Amino acid sequence: MKKTVTMPELKKGMKKAVLCRWNVEPGQKVESGSELFETETEKAISAVEAEENMTVLRLLVDEGDEVEVGAPLMEVEM
Repeated sequence: MKKTVTMPELKKGMKKAVLCRWNVEPGQKVESGSELFETETEKAISAVEAEENMTVLRLLVDEGDEVEVGAPLMEVEM
């Protein structure tokens, strides 16, 4: 089943963040708990982990892009 991973709200009231670095690439199989990407806000850099096992299909934003909470980041196959 295809699913879209979106920018999470890592802190209450967070509206956007910069996607600093991808830790995955299309075609890669990812296990639950593996780091998917890193984000940067005004106050911190945070790593976001996979909640389930998945295969990355497509990355939808580039490193350095500023992304709003809830915006699509990547497509995966569950």
